[in-house]
Amino acid sequence: MLRHIILFIYLFIFNVFHCWGQHVNVLHDNCYNFTHSHLELEFRLSEKKIIGSNELFFKKECHIDTFVFDLHSHFIVDSVFLQNAKIDFSRFSDSIMIVNDFSRLDDFVFKIFYQGFPPIAKNPPWEGGFVWGKDGDGLDWVGVACQQEGAYLWWPNHEDLSDEPDSMKMSFLVEKPYYIVSNGRLENIIKYNQKRLFEWSVNNPINNYNLTVNIGNYYHFYDTIVGDSGQLDLDFYVLPANINVAKQHFMQVKPMLHVFEKLFGPYPFYEDGYKLVETPYLGMEHQSCIAYGNKFQKGYLGRFPGDIDFDFIIIHETAHEWWGNSVSMQHRN
Repeated sequence: MLRHIILFIYLFIFNVFHCWGQHVNVLHDNCYNFTHSHLELEFRLSEKKIIGSNELFFKKECHIDTFVFDLHSHFIVDSVFLQNAKIDFSRFSDSIMIVNDFSRLDDFVFKIFYQGFPPIAKNPPWEGGFVWGKDGDGLDWVGVACQQEGAYLWWPNHEDLSDEPDSMKMSFLVEKPYYIVSNGRLENIIKYNQKRLFEWSVNNPINNYNLTVNIGNYYHFYDTIVGDSGQLDLDFYVLPANINVAKQHFMQVKPMLHVFEKLFGPYPFYEDGYKLVETPYLGMEHQSCIAYGNKFQKGYLGRFPGDIDFDFIIIHETAHEWWGNSVSMQHRN
């Protein structure tokens, strides 16, 4: 067992910094602070299209006259609002530029309406984008990973990893029977005829690229542990065909979390819980909503290392909750 722990620590240190090679756009020397975001999207699965808006909240730190947001050129920007008033903007490649007299405002609320077809991942999670798959029953099975490129691949935001929104709300609409799993807590499911709106909220600062969406015919099961900061909720979302194997395989989650808390301190996101979500790609450390695609095997897809007695993807991606998600980066003046 000691040999396996040493092996894991080596592999973790080797991989821990892979999440920081992002598409980054740092502007204005800390002249504003990104405090909150509300992302509202409809997913039209048959078209592989998304339609919606993002509302972004900022506090001014010093004088500015220009805002620049990041959004992939695949998308059409329908309109931009500032404090509920429609304003002019310019579109340059992957950017949205807004020039205005902001001197009278201390708080800014922008709302960007957009639509289009997100880039398709060529080799997720290393070459990112949307992953449009099918489950064993021929139903859609969708995920997103954008660790290298950045969140601008699918939602408009301020792409600066040192300025995380302090909280987020996500409202995602999709047709039945699909279920949407995202970061944080599921606050509500609202029925609209043949569609359902899933409302999720994140109550901690979150890296933009860590925001995720998972769409599928998911089966949900639930557990808890008593950790260093009280009760921690554990939620698992898997395809129906894998319910039994998942319940057995995910038993390693509880002892793993206890070991990590002993080594690193309390799990950083008790308010948002801990989730493992089966995905059509290998894995990703999405904060409080870890993407899992190791096919319920030991090691790395059952091949590497040969004699490992735990699931490398579960342990590796969970470790990022401390290192990469909670401990990340900040501006230095």
